This record gives sequence, C-alpha cells and structure tokens, in this order.
Amino acid sequence: MSWAQPIWWLAAGAVALLAVVMALAGAAHRRRLGRAFSGEMALRVLPAATRGRRLARDLLAVVGLLALVAALAEPLLGVEFLELEQRGVDLVLAVDLSRSMDAEDVSPSRLERVRREIRDLVDVLEDDRVGLVIFAGGVYPRMPLSRDRGALLTLVDELDTGTFQVQGSELGEALRASSRLLSAVEGEAGKGIILFSDGEAHEIDDALAAAREVSGEGVRIFTVGVGLEAAPIPEGDGTWVEDRAGQTVLTRPSDELLRELASIGGGAFVHSVPAADDMHDLYREEIRGRLEAGENGVVRKEIRTTGFQWPLGLGLGLLLLSAWIGDGRRRWGAAGLALAALLAAGPARAGAPLEADQAYRAGEYGRAAGLLRELALDSPDDPEVWSRLGAASYRAGDFEGAARAWDAAARLDPRADTLYNAGNAQWLAGRLDEALARYDQALARAPEHQGALANKELLQGELSARRQQQQQREQQQGDQGDQGQQGQQGEQGQQGEQGEQGEQGEQGEQGQQGEQGEQGEQGEQGQQGDQGQQGQQGQQGEQGQQGEQGEQGQQGQQGDPQGEPGEEGEGEPLSLEDVQSGEGEQTPLAEEGEVPEGEMSPAQALRLLEGVEEGRPQVVVPGRKRGEKTW
Repeated sequence: MSWAQPIWWLAAGAVALLAVVMALAGAAHRRRLGRAFSGEMALRVLPAATRGRRLARDLLAVVGLLALVAALAEPLLGVEFLELEQRGVDLVLAVDLSRSMDAEDVSPSRLERVRREIRDLVDVLEDDRVGLVIFAGGVYPRMPLSRDRGALLTLVDELDTGTFQVQGSELGEALRASSRLLSAVEGEAGKGIILFSDGEAHEIDDALAAAREVSGEGVRIFTVGVGLEAAPIPEGDGTWVEDRAGQTVLTRPSDELLRELASIGGGAFVHSVPAADDMHDLYREEIRGRLEAGENGVVRKEIRTTGFQWPLGLGLGLLLLSAWIGDGRRRWGAAGLALAALLAAGPARAGAPLEADQAYRAGEYGRAAGLLRELALDSPDDPEVWSRLGAASYRAGDFEGAARAWDAAARLDPRADTLYNAGNAQWLAGRLDEALARYDQALARAPEHQGALANKELLQGELSARRQQQQQREQQQGDQGDQGQQGQQGEQGQQGEQGEQGEQGEQGEQGQQGEQGEQGEQGEQGQQGDQGQQGQQGQQGEQGQQGEQGEQGQQGQQGDPQGEPGEEGEGEPLSLEDVQSGEGEQTPLAEEGEVPEGEMSPAQALRLLEGVEEGRPQVVVPGRKRGEKTW
C-alpha cells in the first residue's frame, strides 16, 4: 500500500513514546498501592477487573492515535490514469528586439509595453501551444511550441535589445522562422504568428514577400503595433543615439506596414494600448475566431482514490471509547455495547452519491446540489461528479452554478453533450457570447449534434435582434437630439421677431410724441393745456388696456386653453415645437382683434411680454407645455 503523505508517519514515534510513558505511569501507581496496602486489602482497593479495564483504555487510546496518524498519511487504495484530449491553436510570438524598441514615446518603453502585452495574452490563453522567436538584425527561435506558461513568461522577462550585436529589423526572416517553428509540430490545430514590433523596417519588400509565403502555407499573421510617434533612442547614460554626422537619430513607428502584413496574412492588426482589452479582444475575437482549434496533444492525468476515511473513523471511535472507560470503574457490559455500536456504524464514509441521487429523483434539486458540491470538493478530478452537480444546479435554477460545474466537467472530459449543457446554462445565466462559444466547441467535437446546431441558430438570431434594437435606440436618440436643436433655434427665431416688433412699437411712440411737440410750439398755451389733458387721458387709456391684458393673462394661467376646467390630462396645450411642426390637433391662432374667451392673440401676448420687467411676476404664455420653462 502506498501513502499520499508518508511524512506523517514520523508522528507514530511520538505515539510510541506516549505509550511507554503510560505503561511506566501505570506500573509506578501499582507499586505505590502495594506499599500502602498489603495482600487482600490491595485487591479490594484496586480489583483485577479495574486494572484490566484501565489497560484496555490505554491500548484503545494508543491504537486510536495510530489510526489518526494513518489517516493523515492518507492511504492510496488505487490509482487511475485518465487521458484527456487537449484542443487549442498553435501560436508563435515574434518579438522585435531592435534598438528602436528602447524608445520612450510609450511609457515606460516600447519593449516594456510588449512584455506587458504578452502577459495579458497569457492570461486568456486556453489549451494552446505557444512558441517564441526574437529578431533584430538576425533571427533566433527562443522557445519551441509548449504549454509551459511559466517558462514563456521567464523568457519574456529576459528580453533585451542588447541580445543582438547586429542591428536592424528582419521582419521577413522572423516570419519565415516562425513558420518553420509551427511546421515542426504535429496536429490539426490552426497556426498563427503574432508579431510585436514598431513596424520600422529597411527591407519592406522582403517582409511583404515573406508574408505571402507564410500565408500560402496556411499560417495567419496577427500584428501588434507599438509606438506613437517619432522618438529618440536612449543610450542609457542620459544621451541619445546619434548618426555619423552627430545628429540625434529618430525612430518612426509604421502601422501601415504592420496593417499590410496582417492583411496579406489573413489576420488582424491591433495598436497597443495600456489596458489589457486590446490583447483580450485580439485573442477572443480574432485569433480564436479565425483559427480552428484542433487536437494538439493528450494529457495523462493521474487520479488517486484515497481511503483516509476508514482510519479516521476508526481512530475517533477508539478515542471516544477510551475516554468513556475513564478510570475503569464502569462495567464491561456498557463499554461493550458502546464499542459494538461504534463498530456497527463503521468509519465516517458518507454515502453522498447515493443520497444525492435519491434527492435528485425526489425533486429535491437544491439538496442534491449541496451534497454533490461537498463530494466535488473531495473528488475535484472526477468529471462525473461535476456533471451531476451541473444537472442538479440547473434543475434548482442556479444557472451560474450549473455553468461553472459543466465547464469544470468539460475541462476534465470535453464531451459534446457536456459542452452543449454548459452552453444552455450560460445562455440562461445571461452570458450569450459564452453560450455561443460552448455551442461552437460542442460542434467541433460532434458536428452533427442536433441540439447544439438548433440552439446556436436561435442564439445567433437573438444576438442579431438585440444588435438591431440597440442600433434603433441609438438612431432614435440621435433624431431626438436633432429635433431638440431645431426647436431651440425656432424659439430663438420667434424671440428675435418679437424683439423687432417691440423696437418698431417704441419708434412709433417716439414719433407721435415728436409730432405733439411740434404742435405745442405752433399753438397757444391754452391749446397746449388741452393737449396735455388729452395726453394724460391717452396715457390712462393705455394703462386701462394694459390692465385688461393683465386680467386676460391671469385667466390664461388659471384655465387650460384647450381643455375643460378642472379636468387633468385633457386638452394639454401644444408646445411651440408642435405648432411649428404641425403635430397634434391644433387650434387656429386668432387674428388680432378676434380673441376667443379665455385666450389672447399673439400680438397681445407680445405686448404683455414687453411689459414684463425684472422683479415682476412671470406670465405663462398659452401654447407651451406644462412644466416647461416660463417666459
């Protein structure tokens, strides 16, 4: 028998030492009793039966402790090897290490930005194999295709522009070397190259020719542009790289070349940004969307069946029984019954699978999910347990938990039905893109899977409908914004017309006053007095007209021009925008002199507005909507 944690057997020495101490203590106790009592009296104080029970107590305690040590050592009852097929794509990262990558137009430098982008990419990689090629004036395959993410990140941290003595940017040779690295491995997985560079190259025609060669071999090219503008190259001692004439050399990034390489290679171009979204989107939407995942290896996984429950239950039972015996005064009958009950109960190995199955069949899906969740913690490498947990959680309405459980089962055993179930759970959990990805994975395993085909078609229709609704909402919001601007311009135009009418009225009054002044100069004083009286009467008449208009304005505030008094929601007045656009049931505007009862003409409203000064009550002009800004 083998043990998962054999180091715990060192604790058995401490248990043996404890047993020796207990035996010596018992012998010393009996010697003291023999010196204090003699013969028959000693047997009456400490009967032979009591001595036997105390010996049994000590033996039970020692054996119980040894059983606990065995449980900690975790005995292995059997080993099962499970072969898991891995599916993914093959990628080669080609990194530019020319001196131009030391430029600091992006913080802290172009090369450091590339390091961070590769880390962001590694975070979202699935079962993909990745290799590494570095280049400057030469090309060097740094790492073959592997799933060892730790080794890749270690090499990325060691990238340095001083690696190559010969400077330059051999983009074409870097693409060819990456293609050779991809062709050196077997498998049906899609192949792609991710080129990290600022795009500055001397042999542009060679780079384009290499892209055509690589594309002809079925390899797609994805490019990541690093750099914003022309920038000097630091030397490291506070100076800049200079040419032979003593002028500072400026390195200029070229996104145009990188875009053309991606176009020829059937891939995509992305410009580097500080956030991780650029690499996540490049991988999920472009790389996994354009490259077909295929079988690129088999992982042999070892699943061990442990039996720690048996010694654990036995040890706890023996320790409890030893404590119950105590000083040995209790009779054997009760102790025997307790020991028989413990042995009948057996070790604490729960019948969780059977109990969970019974709960599921009885419709107690929540309880079944709880039992299976505990069982999954004990057996995290059992895909059957995760699959049953997904079914119970799905029935219980916990679609998030069901999706997680089926995803875990699919990672251990990627069957088409498991991926299909995971897609259904993701859909009901509201993650439609994840659901679509699961259906695609299920169809990759079983292209004729009817459920995955049907649900994928329905989901694509749902996504298309949602996009159309979003576009319609955005278009409606844009139309409402245009109408609001037109309405504001219309209001400003009306205010301008009213202002011009007010100026004309003032000029007319001034002209009349001027004429009266001339008549006063030509006439006698008596006539002037008569004119003065007439002028006063005229002013009083004007004031009277204004008073009538004020009353009409107050009536306009109290009543609804188009509705019945006291009724809410009926006869809502049209806004100026409605009147201009011709919407709604409009009431014809009365000509000046023909004012319906409870309303006023536009000219009267204009004069009323001209009389409103700062500090006087504001008047609501009939025709505007309730709750809008007053005039």
